[in-house]
Amino acid sequence: TGEGKDAVRLKLAVRINASRKLVFVDRLGLNRREFLVDELVDHVVMGRVRVLGSSADFDDALSRVVGRIRVGRN
Repeated sequence: TGEGKDAVRLKLAVRINASRKLVFVDRLGLNRREFLVDELVDHVVMGRVRVLGSSADFDDALSRVVGRIRVGRN
């Protein structure tokens, strides 16, 4: 979170090895943040980012969104 911003729960969705980029999405599967690996480590060390355990609710919500996207493409 930044100055004056509320905490946001995100999930790692994509890891791009070539660029060392990590893409995080919200419950709706929308791209919300991108970090380089070293940048994310710095944020964790400084306490700006917290790593949480897996959340079944979050996973379920994201799975439903992805399922609806797949159905819409067919």
